[in-house]
Amino acid sequence: MKLVEILICLNCGGNLHKNEKDYTCYNCNFTNQIISDIPVIIPANSSVKKNEESLIEYFDAKYKSDDDPWDYESSAAEIMKYNFVVNLIKKTNPDIEFIIDVGCSFGYLSNKLSVICKNVIGLDASLHALIQAKSKYKNQNINFISASAENLPLMDEGFDAVIFCDGLNGMDLTGAHRDNAIKESLRVLKDKGFAIFTDYLNNNQFEDYINYIKKTDYTVKEIYYLNDRIWYKLKYSLHFFRKNKFFKEILSSLFIGKILGNESSMFGKSGSKHICILAFKN
Repeated sequence: MKLVEILICLNCGGNLHKNEKDYTCYNCNFTNQIISDIPVIIPANSSVKKNEESLIEYFDAKYKSDDDPWDYESSAAEIMKYNFVVNLIKKTNPDIEFIIDVGCSFGYLSNKLSVICKNVIGLDASLHALIQAKSKYKNQNINFISASAENLPLMDEGFDAVIFCDGLNGMDLTGAHRDNAIKESLRVLKDKGFAIFTDYLNNNQFEDYINYIKKTDYTVKEIYYLNDRIWYKLKYSLHFFRKNKFFKEILSSLFIGKILGNESSMFGKSGSKHICILAFKN
């Protein structure tokens, strides 16, 4: 897959042409920078531009160091969540070809998706995060793009799945901004395409989150609770020891993570911090 085949201009919807230093629109001649071989595609004028810029600044500040600010790759509960999402995708569409990983961070999930999918777009507002992801994961079937979830610079109805892994709440999208992200995901999905939403929530937020998805043009097919509450309680109760080598090994152990998951499952929904929703485009 070549990016020029799927990228669109966010100002006029035209096709983009790749030059040495930018992507230029054939129709309006608007240019989008290429930095460290990553296209940076943000609309010139947008009602949500101010919010997009503030979010980009926030996440870029988080990612300026080489360390993962949320320990996604070294936390057993996070790894188990990503594995659950990958297995759910395989079950839902074993022959999947085109996926968008929205808010891909350092590309950990994008890399896992590249094993089961022919073409993966890893998209994030933070250029710093994407530079790290691109240097770490060099798979030919992954393309990283710096863009906003509210303005996906991608062709209509070209993708089999859109993944918001800790996306709607985790990316601080609220109100109209959350609605815009949902509308954009629906626009780029094929007729029988699906979305997976995961988010870290309190128990009393689950129903509102589910009802929000149900009120969109998605049909909710399955709802899962990931049985990770005890793991997170352990993590935050011993936060003072977070730099201790032994404590880090405990938190990264999938064996211990699974044991704690089994314990959490006995509490039903209240045993989960993460919810996972599989929804199909109407």
